[in-house]
Order: sequence, then structure tokens, then C-alpha cells
Amino acid sequence: MPLTATGDELVSHGDASLLPLRLGSTWIGIATEQVHLISQIAEVHRVPFRSNECVLGVVAVQGEVMPCISLSALLGVARDEKNQRRNTPGRYERMVVLNYGTLRVATAVDEVRDVTHFYFKELQEKVECSEAVRHFIKGELRVSQRGESYAIYKLDMTLLEQRIRKELA
Repeated sequence: MPLTATGDELVSHGDASLLPLRLGSTWIGIATEQVHLISQIAEVHRVPFRSNECVLGVVAVQGEVMPCISLSALLGVARDEKNQRRNTPGRYERMVVLNYGTLRVATAVDEVRDVTHFYFKELQEKVECSEAVRHFIKGELRVSQRGESYAIYKLDMTLLEQRIRKELA
């Protein structure tokens, strides 16, 4: 459980934490343990006979070559084609590298927010979203950050890993 020191006492921030990522108008939450790093967008190099709508190719992030996947295609979520919010201060398209033990994969997202700490009891099981996304969701978390209130769909990281490995096989 994440703890923060304030004076002589420790304050709990919740049972778990997630990194909110925006794909189009949909906010998804990735378990922070699975996030290796966040970087600027890198050029994707297609791999002949291996690239498809989910596996885009390979990308070099901080000198490491890894597969690049489309998280939006895996989840069936439309991304901002023109990334209309790109010029808004503090909102930038990013490359997020997910870590699954010996496997690292990169994916582009429209925006990344601050890590959100939460208690499992805060997750709402009844989620209103597309059927494709619902398959990968453990629950919905309502948050307020930067003066906005929105829902974050917490992803089931085990199901996501299985789907990624299947697409890469």
C-alpha cells in the first residue's frame, strides 16, 4: 500500500494505484506496477508480414527496441485522429511502455494524467461502455483532477497481457 510521510506519521493513499491514460474520449487505468516508462512519441517501424491493426511494428524507446501495439485497437476505442487537445497546456500525446516480466511493449496514448491512488471499494462494477472495452475492465473509478470529473476504466492487466501475447504470437 503506498504511504506518504507527513511529519511524524504515515498517511495511506489507498489499496492500489493506476495511471490514467486517455484514448480519444475514453480514460483507462493501467496498474502502475505494469508501467515501465512514459516518453515522447517515437517513430513506429512496420514489420513486413507481422503488422496489423493491433501490432503496429517495432519502436525504439530509450535505445531499446520493442513491439509497438495499438491499445485503442485492442480495446476497440477510437483515438483522437488529429489529437485536437494537443495544443492544450499539459495535454500531450505520449508513448507508454508496459512491462510484463520479460516482455515490454509500447503504445501511443492521447494523454497521461497523474497517478491515481484508490481503495478497491471505490471501484464500481456496473460500467457503461462498449462491449469490447467491458471485457477488459475490472471496474470504473470516478475521479476529479485538474478541475475535471471523469470516469477511469480500470483494466484487468492479466486479460490485457494475454491478449497482447496472443497478438504478438
